[in-house]
Amino acid sequence: MTTLLRSIYLTVFVCSMFGCTTQKQQSQQAIIRQQKAQSKTVRSTGLVSQRSREAVKSGRISESANKSIQTYITSQQDSIRLDSLELVKLNDELSSIDEKANPEGAKAVTAKANIVMAESNRRLRAFDRRTAVIVGFLNSETFSKSELNTLFGTGDYKLTTEQFNQGKQLFTPIVEKIFLFSNKYKGGFKSMEGEIIVTGYSDATPIESGSRLYNDLVQRINRDNRIRNPSKADLNRKLSELRAEAVKGIIDEIIRDRKNNNNFLKMTVKTLGRGEERPPFLTSNVSRDDQRRRIVTFYWVVLPVL
Repeated sequence: MTTLLRSIYLTVFVCSMFGCTTQKQQSQQAIIRQQKAQSKTVRSTGLVSQRSREAVKSGRISESANKSIQTYITSQQDSIRLDSLELVKLNDELSSIDEKANPEGAKAVTAKANIVMAESNRRLRAFDRRTAVIVGFLNSETFSKSELNTLFGTGDYKLTTEQFNQGKQLFTPIVEKIFLFSNKYKGGFKSMEGEIIVTGYSDATPIESGSRLYNDLVQRINRDNRIRNPSKADLNRKLSELRAEAVKGIIDEIIRDRKNNNNFLKMTVKTLGRGEERPPFLTSNVSRDDQRRRIVTFYWVVLPVL
């Protein structure tokens, strides 16, 4: 028996046993598989979105990090749904075409469906890679705090050289953790974006009226916040803001030293002054004069360029 005859007999046998599918049917089956993959990704990223919302409620991640995650996931899910609708449309077109009567029409729609599926699959893979980074971020410890008494004297917001160097030793592990996290994904992305949010808090101890610190803060509040007669809370908020700015200076230098011309991770540092607001880890019954309120907190986030 010739090779050609064996091939023909084998084809007839396989078709009789399992049923042969046409190119149109194969394309429709591929569309169904792609839609299942799309649905799976939408469901899994929905769970990631929920985890992020729970993390921000518990104080594990910052509001801005959660906002970035929610915006990204929503935009990608919308893109997937548009792809899915396009595939539904193409599947309907294939169903309405008689492949025998109009082979060229079926071939054209099949070719278009293959292009849409290939592009959809590419986007799904990219989405899954970025989502893996988000999951890694949510699994990391992204919050830390430090008591201000270890750096600043009472009523101070400027750092001496000794205090600055002490701060570098204190905060270097925070920055190092961020770079170690980003390096895990160095092979999969061209660049990553990172942000550290430094937030200063204070207790409710009043600042002595007429003191040098008082006059300094009043002048700054008049200039920066347009408040002519600042309250005690305004003064403490400004003091906590200035201390956060001083800590930012330390973090900025640590980042410059650590980057060493490595532009893979682009870091920014943001500061906030919360003054007498209760820090997120303290219970509501803590005294307003409790020294544990005099802290600076750190939240960090690292994500692929989205």
